[in-house]
Amino acid sequence: MDKKYIRVILMIIIILLVIIFGLLIYVSNIPPKEQNNEEIIQEYQYPELLDEEIIIPDNSYLFFDKYKDGKVSSKDIYSYINIFATQFIPDLFGNIKGKNNNEVIKYCDENKNQIKKYLEFENDTEINDLINTLQRFKVNNLKVQSMEFEERNIKHSNQYTMADLIIKYNDDIQLKFRVKVYSELQENDRNVSFSFIK
Repeated sequence: MDKKYIRVILMIIIILLVIIFGLLIYVSNIPPKEQNNEEIIQEYQYPELLDEEIIIPDNSYLFFDKYKDGKVSSKDIYSYINIFATQFIPDLFGNIKGKNNNEVIKYCDENKNQIKKYLEFENDTEINDLINTLQRFKVNNLKVQSMEFEERNIKHSNQYTMADLIIKYNDDIQLKFRVKVYSELQENDRNVSFSFIK
């Protein structure tokens, strides 16, 4: 009886081993789970859905590759850049076009907070450079045609990611700004700032 008992136990062990090996082979042959679109979007950090009117700068993927750990959403960054390029700069141009120096100074003083909301400048020379450049344009209005982050000038630090942004307007007008997007949300809601590059 001892031999029969040992034989039964050995058979049970062999059957269990066959079942375990069979399960291992079956599990290893299951094809990998297909990713749905949502998982792919999260994996590559594409921006949230944007308004149709928003112009996405060329080379944005390079910028966001460096900014990947930042707290400001890509949708907010695109929106801010678009408001700057399609509204703020054309409005500034429209309000200073054909004005004399005293009128420009008065306009800038009256709209100092709005200007500082978008533009970061260390001294009056920088804002004057932008105003003088805008006043040289011989067009009635500015309409954005395209935008592009310069590939070679995208830089990242712990505090912010910055890049040179070229904004192309109608009649081959081109303006260049350094865009700085902070990694952490700022108390003053100024998470994106621009400085004119002459």
